[in-house]
Amino acid sequence: MDLKACDVCGPAAQREILSAHSTSVGLVIYLRCACGSVGVRLIAYEGAWRES
Repeated sequence: MDLKACDVCGPAAQREILSAHSTSVGLVIYLRCACGSVGVRLIAYEGAWRES
């Protein structure tokens, strides 16, 4: 997963990490793009429950 990819601008956009939190299923990262959009990414732990 490319943490620097913006859903609006694409992979060339620079993203700023606003916060990161460890959860029971993985690391949740909140990002803001230079265009102003905010995104959330989940980096799941290996073996963690995931919806199919």
